[in-house]
Amino acid sequence: MPVPVAKIWLKDPETLEYARIMIPKPFYTNWITGVNEIVTALLQCMGYAWTAMMPSIVRGIFYIVYSLILYYTNKTNSIRMIYTYCLNDTTILLLDIIIVIKPLKELFIQHSKIDEKESKKNDITSPGSDLVGLTV
Repeated sequence: MPVPVAKIWLKDPETLEYARIMIPKPFYTNWITGVNEIVTALLQCMGYAWTAMMPSIVRGIFYIVYSLILYYTNKTNSIRMIYTYCLNDTTILLLDIIIVIKPLKELFIQHSKIDEKESKKNDITSPGSDLVGLTV
């Protein structure tokens, strides 16, 4: 599939072969970007603005780190440099999972407290309750 699309811009057969090999690789983990956007929005809504910025900062740093690691471990295979995107996306996913644990716990605790209050409120005002009909 990547070759017909790449033919729009590329004509050289050798370059098209590189395109066939390289173009699909970043898309293996591209779905992680959506997960990161959801986590960032959740953290911002819950008031964790600084924590929400962490994946963006780490993303920029680790592009450089993974590029250097891949370059210095095999200088003759330039095609594997494209795996920088996959490695970086996976790192961001792990970071997102780690940083969202505490806010999600707080959210579930708050939600269960609200449910508990609603349950008590419904118990007091429900028919058959001993307090129904009492005036204060």
